Amino acid sequence: MLYNNKFNIRGLKNKRSFTGASKVILDHKIKIVFKQIIKYKKDDSAENLHTLRIAIRRFRYVMEIFYGCIKPKLFKNVYDTVTKLQDMLGEVRDYDILEGKVHQTEIETGNKIPDSFYEKINNERARIKSILMNEITNFITDKNIKKLRLP
Repeated sequence: MLYNNKFNIRGLKNKRSFTGASKVILDHKIKIVFKQIIKYKKDDSAENLHTLRIAIRRFRYVMEIFYGCIKPKLFKNVYDTVTKLQDMLGEVRDYDILEGKVHQTEIETGNKIPDSFYEKINNERARIKSILMNEITNFITDKNIKKLRLP
């Protein structure tokens, strides 16, 4: 695989200032998040959830690197939104893992776990997924996120 193609960011030039590079890189990472959100909204599979979580995490890390290049109030607003979204994605993932571990324990011990327990896990996951879908829609339309985008 050619790493040059994998890691190349369109519009990023060697002679750009740190602040100039921040705008290009943040815009690039937001595009990736948007792309993953669209995929997840079409298919909310565990795999797409995981990919979206990674995209959000990487965007947050880039924000942290370029902290000094973003107006403090804008940084706080976007960072709080991203952190909340990342936490919600993690919570949905936690229910996926919990269900798998409970099922594996059921198999290993030969003890039947009541269906009501699985139902409770699935209901909670569905409730959080519903909230998550609203949050990712809000993320796409958030005016503060748009302020980090290139014109």
